[in-house]
Amino acid sequence: RCPPPQRVVMMVINRLRSDDIYCQMKEWPDPSHRCTALQAQAAMVYVTLYFVPEVLHKKHEVMREIVDRHLSDCWVLPFYMGFIVDLSVMWEPYKAAMAALGNTIDARRVREVSSRHAAGLDERLGELRGLLTEGTLTGEYVLDNWGALLNTLRTANAELRWLMLHAKGQQKRLREAATAGVQPEAVLMALVQTAQLELAVGRELKALLGGKEERWEGLRSDCADRMGELAAFFSGEKELTRVRKDERLEQWFRQLQGVIAGLESGDSTLAGRKIQQLMSAVRDVGQFHQIEGNASARLFLEDAHGQLRQMLRLVNIKEDLLIGLATVTDFSFAFALIRDYLPMMHALIKRDPFAVLLLRATFLKLASVLDLPLVRINQAGSEDLVSVAQYYSSQLVDFLRSVLEVVPVTMFKVLGDIIQLHTGSLKELPPRLEKGEARDYAQLDERYLLARATQQVSVLTEGILAMDATLLGIVEADPKRLLQDGIRKELCKQLSQALHSALVF
Repeated sequence: RCPPPQRVVMMVINRLRSDDIYCQMKEWPDPSHRCTALQAQAAMVYVTLYFVPEVLHKKHEVMREIVDRHLSDCWVLPFYMGFIVDLSVMWEPYKAAMAALGNTIDARRVREVSSRHAAGLDERLGELRGLLTEGTLTGEYVLDNWGALLNTLRTANAELRWLMLHAKGQQKRLREAATAGVQPEAVLMALVQTAQLELAVGRELKALLGGKEERWEGLRSDCADRMGELAAFFSGEKELTRVRKDERLEQWFRQLQGVIAGLESGDSTLAGRKIQQLMSAVRDVGQFHQIEGNASARLFLEDAHGQLRQMLRLVNIKEDLLIGLATVTDFSFAFALIRDYLPMMHALIKRDPFAVLLLRATFLKLASVLDLPLVRINQAGSEDLVSVAQYYSSQLVDFLRSVLEVVPVTMFKVLGDIIQLHTGSLKELPPRLEKGEARDYAQLDERYLLARATQQVSVLTEGILAMDATLLGIVEADPKRLLQDGIRKELCKQLSQALHSALVF
């Protein structure tokens, strides 16, 4: 193959090391999230540097700039569909690269970053539990606290990304330092709860976008009516008001009514400025003694101010917010890593069968891996789009099946315990029973174990059946069908084992 021109490669590297070519910094404005924002770009730098090995060997200043900008607190990078690379190993033969990376993999620096993420994970678990409390995440709450919710999701995803990636480091010393004080079960629980919050916030945001125009019209109409009622109030012509006529206030409220009635949500910037001016005017007029001393007028003004505030927040709800949410919650880096948490997912389902409802949100979060391989294929208009989507969707469905297969296995184990209780422990009741023997035949402990085992089977089944059909990419996974397939598979396994042990020729 012909090598690419060195000058062109260096131009690419210079652009990658100095610019935000994927425009991620606006979605990750916190300086502590810079390496997370530039991780995709860092992967491109990593691949491109191998076309100019002299930079890795000798260009200390270039490598120092690349590491300081892209790798100041991370040394494990995902570069495509779950493939990860440990730079502390891959750059070991290159003098300039290892010298630049030395500060990042310094033992004290690693402990400092790890302790920060571990403490942040504990704090995030508390936040997530509070936000996921039933009745908290309403449309109004999302509208009023969008910035705080997005910041929580940013921080949670950044911590999960760092902890999950660096738990797969190749050097034992760095891996143990990075995961010190962090239990994998806590990482899984944070992942499950973060995915649940993302699903709930995304659902409320879509509902707000779907009803935006209708709600805007209703708020605008109500607010304009409030201004009209206030104008009529100060006209002095309304009965039972006992308010002296004030032509200036009447005229001012009439004018404000016309301005509010003319607001349009098409241009969010212009509408936002006008609404802010109206809010300031309403707040200022509330200090007039004619209004301040009148409870009815003050109440009307407070209602109008609240409606204007809702209109201001509603006008800023745009499709861009969904795009930003998808960017922040990207989970493509974990396409392969997530299988390391499979045993813990099985243990979680065994402990709490209804946990499958939480895991459904995790499966939907994992579906974001499709964006990475499909975006360029879609832009090129290739006919391979459907086949590639089908392949990765089938991979996701296989993972879902591998998670849920623990349900039929556990069910048959519990059914085996029930059979053992029936055949080996419980005494058969005689037709006639002496009163003194009733306690012996009651066998309360054994019957309690039987009732508990029966309840476990019903709860396991109910947990799966309560899970809605889930669209993973372009393939719909029906949990009921997966449960039936799993039961058939486990039944065949049990029958073959029984026949193998019983039939001896």
